[in-house]
Amino acid sequence: MMFKSVKRNGYNPKKRFKCYPKIGNPRFSRSDLAAKFLAILLVIMLLLLLAPTFNSLSLNRNFSFQNDPSMSERMSLLGQVIRFNVIRRPGGGGGGEGGGGGGVLPYTENVIRIFGLDRYQTAVAISKHGWSMPLSGQSFLGFIKSLIGIQSTPVYSKNVVVATGENFPDALAGSALAGVYDCPILLTESQGLNYFTRDEINRLGATNCFILGETGAVSETVKNQIIAQTGADNVVRVGGIDRYETAKLIAQKVKEKRGMVDTAIIATGENFPDALAASSLAGYKHFPILLVTKDYVPTATKQALLSLNIQRTIVVGGNDVISESVKASLPAAFRLAGVTRYGTATEIAKFSKHNFGLANSTILIATGENFPDALTGGAHGARTGLVIVLTQPLNLDGSPETKAFITGFKGEKAKGIIFGGPVAVSDTVLYQTSDAI
Repeated sequence: MMFKSVKRNGYNPKKRFKCYPKIGNPRFSRSDLAAKFLAILLVIMLLLLLAPTFNSLSLNRNFSFQNDPSMSERMSLLGQVIRFNVIRRPGGGGGGEGGGGGGVLPYTENVIRIFGLDRYQTAVAISKHGWSMPLSGQSFLGFIKSLIGIQSTPVYSKNVVVATGENFPDALAGSALAGVYDCPILLTESQGLNYFTRDEINRLGATNCFILGETGAVSETVKNQIIAQTGADNVVRVGGIDRYETAKLIAQKVKEKRGMVDTAIIATGENFPDALAASSLAGYKHFPILLVTKDYVPTATKQALLSLNIQRTIVVGGNDVISESVKASLPAAFRLAGVTRYGTATEIAKFSKHNFGLANSTILIATGENFPDALTGGAHGARTGLVIVLTQPLNLDGSPETKAFITGFKGEKAKGIIFGGPVAVSDTVLYQTSDAI
């Protein structure tokens, strides 16, 4: 009777495995179900992690740029003109294609040239050289991605400064901002984001972008393109009604980041060489650059000196660009000046070397006849702790103060880095620099 009762409930002691009551699928245990649930959860997590990447790819695919080259054309250009290798002297095994932009150029063992086809690509080349190593550390999201086998996109700089490549005024004071945020300065056309600049912002992984100047310098179109193309979540325009107010606003941003600023560099706002010669020092020491005219301290500059509580000023340039009366009106001012722009640049370099230890082994060199390469090269100098000097484009003998400064490194196994192609700084200057050091 007992077996009959049990048998009615579906249990037969003789066929216990065949007559087991069907409560679900007997092929799966609880551990199997748990494993399947975990697998589904991991797939959901994977999709969530990849969603931003797919969104970015969608943006890149649907966003068009006027005159944007094809990918094959762009890679060909990058391969030809954005280079950091040393430049071979004729007869030393190099090629003879040369020219102003591409081909194989001569090189020496102690001087390299960083350049592109134009000022925009040269700025990108400088950025790639100065910011070539990914940032250390890993976010929690990056850690999770690594656990499940997803390679995180490296970040070379979270920040970037963008300025117009068409004129210098709004960009003059940008080096201090780049220095305090440890980031490169990139250039763009005013009305549209340069596509090489766009690609470099993407490579850097920058999520914070500072645009120098008002819409007349860098349009809202460019700002929107940076946001749309890179997904940057914090694009800030730093621009005033003129170059003097823009410099003041940049100085305030420097103070916001650093916390305290007691020294400022004073340069003329009417020309570029002196401010850019001081760019490495300004960026390295986080000294804001404020602008004046020859005989007048603009209201915006006076306001900056007061609001920042500046205790000491370094005046760059001689009496012909900043008068003694202006210098006398500045707090604890002293002057660094030469007879020419090249002399002023070397005086700044000497001061930086002797007082702050810049330029211990490598000298940065840019043309003194145009602003873009010295502007973007100054940010490189701020990061690497190297001074920048200016040269006459065709012959180092045309800037004897620069030649004398470079010659002073002879015997120290110094190196030289020239910003810009042979049109900006000739191969003659490259060879003379190599011989001088």
